[in-house]
Amino acid sequence: MIVLVDADYLVYSAGFAAETARYLVEVVLPTGEEVFDVADTATAARIWLHRENWPLGTTIREPHRVVDAEPLRNAKQMVRQILKKIKTRTDGELKLYLTGKNNYRNELATIRPYKGNRAALHKPYHYEGLRAYLLELGAEMVDGREADDQVAIDLAKYGQWDTTIIASVDKDLRQVPGTLYNWVKDTFEDISKQDGLVTFYRQCLTGDVTDNIVGCYKCGEGRAWEVVDETQTEREMYDACLEEFERSLERKGCPYAHLSASDALLEIARLVYLQRREDELWQPPALRAEADTSVASWLASKRAASATSTSPTPSTSSSTSPVSSAKRAASKSGARRGTRPTSASSTPRATPSTSKRKASSRRTSGAGSKRSLASTSKASDTSSSASSSCETTG
Repeated sequence: MIVLVDADYLVYSAGFAAETARYLVEVVLPTGEEVFDVADTATAARIWLHRENWPLGTTIREPHRVVDAEPLRNAKQMVRQILKKIKTRTDGELKLYLTGKNNYRNELATIRPYKGNRAALHKPYHYEGLRAYLLELGAEMVDGREADDQVAIDLAKYGQWDTTIIASVDKDLRQVPGTLYNWVKDTFEDISKQDGLVTFYRQCLTGDVTDNIVGCYKCGEGRAWEVVDETQTEREMYDACLEEFERSLERKGCPYAHLSASDALLEIARLVYLQRREDELWQPPALRAEADTSVASWLASKRAASATSTSPTPSTSSSTSPVSSAKRAASKSGARRGTRPTSASSTPRATPSTSKRKASSRRTSGAGSKRSLASTSKASDTSSSASSSCETTG
């Protein structure tokens, strides 16, 4: 038995289990007085910042995340415990996968940046250390796509049901036919081809908040369950989703109103779909037999079109073009009539503001707070500079 393990979740589950995060919250009153506190969670921090009726002109600073991390060896031990549980429950040979770089979905996404809602501070303190440790254990680094794509690809390569299973806590892998083991719930689930299609098309409607995929605008999970069901063929599922996207275009605030319903559905479907073969690009059922489904060819055509649209035209690249001559003639004519000719030197220039706000130093109380600040994670150090923007009440 071969067990395909989505190891990205090992990194996050073990990494976050080996650390404790706190949030320093602070407001500056109009008098200049600073009021601050410590919250245990991001939600508690937001509640504290907005619980008071602060005076008009109060500056509310972004919460500052501070991490107290256990030693890396503790996080590694948690990884070993999870892998031992998977091996014991499945009695198979484990193959581990980690997501690398150059994920093709980054270029596919136009409605919203793919995973654009994830900040560096949302990674565990031992993120890099645990990935390096899993590579030492034999994990495969997957470039160009994600770990769960490679899991789905290798499931088709090694076989299904009786020879290969998937081990993951990611709900996305429920679109892949086969046996899925969830080590958190300690459950086995047999997923049929029809089950996988239902999961996939419902996901096209709901999107994925974790990955910043919008889904069909204002179509909730309940509605998705009504639109797509187990009795439909794949073509019927697609048509039902397309009809729902057409309705969504009429709703105020639709984030993809600049697209057609079919183009919006196509982009979202390609983002949520897990590849079943390398370089596969999802296509609607009616076009699947005739259209090119290669990611590489799609990216090449997109980049070629982008290069063509940004290339200079002869009229802008040559100083002796007829257009330039006409402009010079018009300028001279305007000067004879007493008007000022337009030139680059006469164009008003935006002057950057020289006013700078001096950031007030954050006060901490007690030696314990100083020690906790000293142990702030690298991710927190990076995010603290990005979080210097302030929100002013009133």
